[in-house]
Amino acid sequence: MTNSVLIVEDEPWLRKELIEMIERTGSCKVIAEARDGEEAWNIIQDTWPAIVITDIMMPKRDGLWLVTQIGTQRLPIQTIIVSGYDNFNYARTAMRYGVKEYLLKPLQQEELLKALERILVQISEQVDWQKYVRMIEDYVDGLALWNEETSTEKLSQLYRELDVIKHINSELRLGLYRIVIDKLSNLVDSSALATPLAINETFTDEQLHAQIRQHILRVKAHMDKAVSLNAKVQPSPMEAVCKLIDKQFRRTFTLDEMAELTQRSVSRFCSEFKRYTGKTFINYVNGVRLDKAKELLLMPDLRIYDVADLVGYTTLSYFNRMFKEAEGMSPNEFRKLHGL
Repeated sequence: MTNSVLIVEDEPWLRKELIEMIERTGSCKVIAEARDGEEAWNIIQDTWPAIVITDIMMPKRDGLWLVTQIGTQRLPIQTIIVSGYDNFNYARTAMRYGVKEYLLKPLQQEELLKALERILVQISEQVDWQKYVRMIEDYVDGLALWNEETSTEKLSQLYRELDVIKHINSELRLGLYRIVIDKLSNLVDSSALATPLAINETFTDEQLHAQIRQHILRVKAHMDKAVSLNAKVQPSPMEAVCKLIDKQFRRTFTLDEMAELTQRSVSRFCSEFKRYTGKTFINYVNGVRLDKAKELLLMPDLRIYDVADLVGYTTLSYFNRMFKEAEGMSPNEFRKLHGL
């Protein structure tokens, strides 16, 4: 299995270097990159990577803020810190939130490979938490389409799946239920819910299930109201986002920018965008870029490296891997198929 990686680094040339190192491993793949901790946290909640590789000193929110968020939410994401600062306090704070790998710049390929090998051993020994996140997202995505009977049945199935891991990893189970709550809350405007639902370790199974069931009823009521109102007003703002991406696919888009454009929180934007397109924001952008790449690859005067750059990929290896995953063949094989 290839493990998904998020790169968090404010220096573009260092991000590019890290991506190239990761793509050469064969055991990991870069699914996204971020320029600071805040952008990374938004991406994490949309893509759920297995591994995060992050710098510490960055604008807005730094790497320590990011590892704190991951640790506080009880997410078993494995994190590697790559820093130019040999600072014991930084390392101690990171370790407090479960970070076991702290590497110093300038980073050597061999050091990163060894750290990843240790990380992959830990991943092989833990519960496949990403599988449960996908179950949660499938439930939340279907909620607007189901009647009450189906919704109740699907919720009971979800409870059974999540409760299976109670005796294996109780902290993970609590973290997954928090994801359920967050994903549900993102279906409606934050002002629609009077008070956020908070859960903790003291809740019994019955209390936990009852609280979430009540939360779903409140969310569903606001969703039904919003649907009736939206039937009389303008099209979804996600249509404008899709048009922007289609026109400016080469440039870097941030979730913060898209959320501001649609006048939503980042989390709500991600939820609505996925419902509108059937894809996460990052997957949609990649899809548009790769469709454009197929057009450009039919122009024999363009080198594959040029095509990768023209559609917004920072490294050739990253582009090659993304293209092959989407098309089942490399860019070069695609050209040969078309007689080029």
